[in-house]
Amino acid sequence: MELLKIKKELIEFSKQFVLKKLEELENANQSLKDSAGTDTKSTAGDKHETFKALMHLEQEKIQKQTQDMMKQLKIVQQFEPEIHTKIKNTTVLECKNKTFFIGLPIGNIPINNQSYFSVSINSPIIQEFIKTNSNKIVFNNIEYEIIKLY
Repeated sequence: MELLKIKKELIEFSKQFVLKKLEELENANQSLKDSAGTDTKSTAGDKHETFKALMHLEQEKIQKQTQDMMKQLKIVQQFEPEIHTKIKNTTVLECKNKTFFIGLPIGNIPINNQSYFSVSINSPIIQEFIKTNSNKIVFNNIEYEIIKLY
């Protein structure tokens, strides 16, 4: 499969992953709002206040996750499917035992019966490759050797 086509698919998968997460967060937030709207104050006022406080904390958590996902979306929207000669965002590192896609930290991405492990440029394993400036590293007692970089 053409290398640029693979990168386009990896980038698109990453973008759809983030958009799906944003939709899930929006649905969770709406569900909380709906629950809060149907809650009526009972004779047990303390229970009501505790419920409201917990709902508020949950909404704040969802808002933080949404902000994080929006940052991820901005990052992935800047990705370009181009061939690289050094490690940076959208680089694919084919190693003997694993193929990495440097993008968002979302884990496994299956493309055409091939598994690409999507990690951030700031992930410890990628930082080890950058720091050592070598095609071969040992990370967590596993040897990784870059066979192909694009």
